[in-house]
Amino acid sequence: MTSRATASRSTNDVAGIGPRRGDAGRYDLYLVCDDVEATVRELKAKGVHFGGWITQRRWGPITAMQLPGGGRLGLYEPRHASPLLPAG
Repeated sequence: MTSRATASRSTNDVAGIGPRRGDAGRYDLYLVCDDVEATVRELKAKGVHFGGWITQRRWGPITAMQLPGGGRLGLYEPRHASPLLPAG
């Protein structure tokens, strides 16, 4: 069974949570932005380290920030309709 949850602030999605493929019981957290390339440039200028390149997925471009404790925090630009917003 897979699950997906999102958090919303007014009309903008701010986070997505999804199961990690092949790793039962573990989840990835992704922050949502309007322009992943611009956001990565801005965060790198502030000293944030990223664990790889921006990768294109069917739902939009993604990448991940390296956290000080060794974890990762995902960042993605949605290119799909939000289940939290009315269609139209």
